[in-house]
Amino acid sequence: MQSEPESNKHVENGIDALISPFFKTDWKPAPYRQLIQEEHKQALHDSGYLVLKQFFSSHTVGKLNKLFGEHQHIGVNEIGMFMSAYSKDIVYRKEVHRRIGVIIEPELNSIFTAFKPVIYNFVIKESRPEHALPVHQDLALLDENLASPINIWTCMVDTDINNGPVCLIPKTQYFFPPHRSKHSDAVINNISDQLKEYAIPICLEAGDLLVFDSRLIHYSKPNISGKDRMAAVCYLYPDDAPFRMIAKVMDGKDDEFEIRDFEREDLFREMNFEDPNKTGFAGRNTEPIILSSVAISPKQLDDYFTKLKVPKTKIPILSAADPSESDTVRKPRTLAEIFTLISARLKKPKTPSS
Repeated sequence: MQSEPESNKHVENGIDALISPFFKTDWKPAPYRQLIQEEHKQALHDSGYLVLKQFFSSHTVGKLNKLFGEHQHIGVNEIGMFMSAYSKDIVYRKEVHRRIGVIIEPELNSIFTAFKPVIYNFVIKESRPEHALPVHQDLALLDENLASPINIWTCMVDTDINNGPVCLIPKTQYFFPPHRSKHSDAVINNISDQLKEYAIPICLEAGDLLVFDSRLIHYSKPNISGKDRMAAVCYLYPDDAPFRMIAKVMDGKDDEFEIRDFEREDLFREMNFEDPNKTGFAGRNTEPIILSSVAISPKQLDDYFTKLKVPKTKIPILSAADPSESDTVRKPRTLAEIFTLISARLKKPKTPSS
């Protein structure tokens, strides 16, 4: 007897339990048009992610490591993380984007079609046991009524629980439809410890490719390996999807936001994530929108995961200073705060040669 497809197990009375489980809405997620294979699209819908083993050749991984090793200078910052997309050197930022694309796009074209990369960049996690990346969703840089965002993540070294792997919370990609903002950050912060009980560490070998919905909630443990962990990362959007973001209205009420259009070139300007009005994120063609603050209780979260048969996991504590074990013992940082710190503390690296 043929087993029931996983996607059908989410559906009761014609309602998909994955979609906006806590807030009433008529929103339906857009298909992953930038993926070619239906099984890959289905995996992202069902769990929020998929892993393709040994996707990139050793030659490709070697070229990425060579590019990083020749030109990357890591600055000290409070997060213990370096992202080339937020380097102060804008020429360098553009050139790394271009050269990573040249290296990996021939292989990406086997599973993606009609896509545009946002910014290809290196993400380096330093070996610092006191620093972890807290629970968050990635930035929303397109209208999620029109398209679904995908993040690709390939490690340039083998990863295990000791060097800060990405930890994904499955089936959380449709929690906040269709507009995400700082309100979403606040909701996640309030249930971050409960979310971690369901997290899955994604331990990859160099060349493996992690593909996940950018809305999937995730975090990472600290790197205690004694060596930096390097990865190449990028958002991939359908090539006809306009760049858009939600920004707080200056001097407006707590629920007053704007939808702002911008171009990729705006992303190569100086960034201020706490105040988009001062950066390329200031955008144009603004449209007002009201976003009311909401809350998810720990019981609601547990009931949701129980209904979908998502088991609790037990990720080991790596050190006494591991802040990812509990986000409630300190003031949780939003993703905007983290990126502001990264951007503010980086040294200017050398500009790569062509």
